[in-house]
Amino acid sequence: MYGKKWASRGWLFLPVLVLAITTCTERRNVTAPEEAVGEKTAVRDALVVAVSCTADVVAAELSCERLNRAGTLIGPQFLIVGGQDTYVTLANTDPNYNPGNGNFTFDVTVTNLIPQALGTPDGSTVTGVKVFFHTDPHATAGTGAITIEDVDGEGTFTGSGQKYYAYNQIIGTGQESAGKGWRFVVPNTVNTFEFQVYVQADVQFPDGWVEVSPDPTYTGVGSDVTLSATIKDVVGRTVAGSVTWSSPDEGIATVGTSSGTVTGVGGGVVDIVASSDVSAANGTGRVTVIDYSGYNIELRYLTDTTSSQAAAFRSAVSRWESLITSDLSFGLLQAGAGVVCEDPDIPAINEYLDDLLIFVFLEAIDGSGGILGQAGPCLVRTSNSLPAAGLMRFDTADLEDLETDELLEDVILHEMAHVMGFGTVWGSLALLQYDTTNVIFPCWQETNAEPRFVGAQAVAEYQDLGGVGDTVPVEDGWGQGTECSHWEEEDFDNELMTGFIDSALDTNPLSAMTVESFEDVGYTVDPSGADSYSLPSGAAAAAAHRIHLFNDVLRVPILQIDERGRLTPLQPRRR
Repeated sequence: MYGKKWASRGWLFLPVLVLAITTCTERRNVTAPEEAVGEKTAVRDALVVAVSCTADVVAAELSCERLNRAGTLIGPQFLIVGGQDTYVTLANTDPNYNPGNGNFTFDVTVTNLIPQALGTPDGSTVTGVKVFFHTDPHATAGTGAITIEDVDGEGTFTGSGQKYYAYNQIIGTGQESAGKGWRFVVPNTVNTFEFQVYVQADVQFPDGWVEVSPDPTYTGVGSDVTLSATIKDVVGRTVAGSVTWSSPDEGIATVGTSSGTVTGVGGGVVDIVASSDVSAANGTGRVTVIDYSGYNIELRYLTDTTSSQAAAFRSAVSRWESLITSDLSFGLLQAGAGVVCEDPDIPAINEYLDDLLIFVFLEAIDGSGGILGQAGPCLVRTSNSLPAAGLMRFDTADLEDLETDELLEDVILHEMAHVMGFGTVWGSLALLQYDTTNVIFPCWQETNAEPRFVGAQAVAEYQDLGGVGDTVPVEDGWGQGTECSHWEEEDFDNELMTGFIDSALDTNPLSAMTVESFEDVGYTVDPSGADSYSLPSGAAAAAAHRIHLFNDVLRVPILQIDERGRLTPLQPRRR
């Protein structure tokens, strides 16, 4: 990508000779105003191109051919052609001549052929594109005065009082504007005529920019990646010059001043800056520095969060990163918009990731008291089925109450565990055992499934707690978003990973049994950081003290990603 922020406002003049009804010779001396273009005269003059056009006014038949520099015709074009079809093209449709009233009409579009948008000084503010008449239409065969009608205004351009048609939009690279009707009044005594126009537009980088590649890219802590830079002029042509590199955050990465070699220092994302010795706008290259040591969770917020909510998410991330100690191999993730999680709100992804990327939405779901949050993985590794990316959604109608009751972090911890694989990849790893009448149906679609978790490490912890049997009881009720993916509420009461959160403060422990269940899934864990927990000695907590995490497991399609970045549907293991 090219430079993004540091450009000043300026105009781009794209001179176009428009010969709407006759033949002409090349006119290299037609220029934009000196006071507007200044030192860019050489660039400006290079944009002038001659066009040879003929028309039969009565028949309203228009044709146009452009000239090369030797004055030789090189092929048919649309009515109006600019910048030798290199920088901008104006094209007409639906020409019509009415000899009764003299109206000669057609629609004109502007196509942008340069690698920056026309009609904006900053990439978002719309100032539009104007087509100024450098010379008014005048007869070249026949006689009579021709007038330009229905224009959008007049201004001083190459002269005072020049008419223009305005296109009030931003025209991106390769885009064609909306059509605009042009009208001349041409007496029927005129056989052919000609005129000349200039295209004028604000551009974000009137002095050019520095283009950096590769962008984005990645490196690891202690490893290097080298960026390169090319200085571009206003229309995207390479120009000579030198580049100086700098890093705005040397805690993440340093960069060689003249080499562009980036060295990772700490995990994070930094936009390395490339500055030129000419007036071109600075460029940036985004570098993700991956700390391959330990387990790292990256949260990608796709809606706004408050500072207190963000603090709760950070605390939950730190907790899980302290309990999961294994680093997982991972590389490039490339997916189009809406592919990951089959969610249209997730943008296209083209980046290197480390262990786990979680997209977070805080949004309206079903109002207060219903779904608090929903979560699950949607991208797992082909090699071991461990999640690489997932999704968490929280209902904004419930967030304030959860914060007031100091339960928000508990709910986030719980939902994050589902993204990491708790209750969501058990089936694909043959860790969930349940009674079934049809092997095609997943656990939550079976009647009287009586599910059990069979991972040896979690079973050992369950037995150490005093549990009986060689499996861990799993929830068998409360709907498909709860059953088969949580510990059984009747057996484990206030443990964090049942389908309920206890509303009393500080009573939702994350037990060593839950931590060890992640060892069974395939992680390396440190259970010493688990909370103290004991099996309930009597009945489960009263319903008044429990908040049902209703329908909190997202049953979204899960894709596998292999070491080469290829995506395929997940194929569960048969029991």
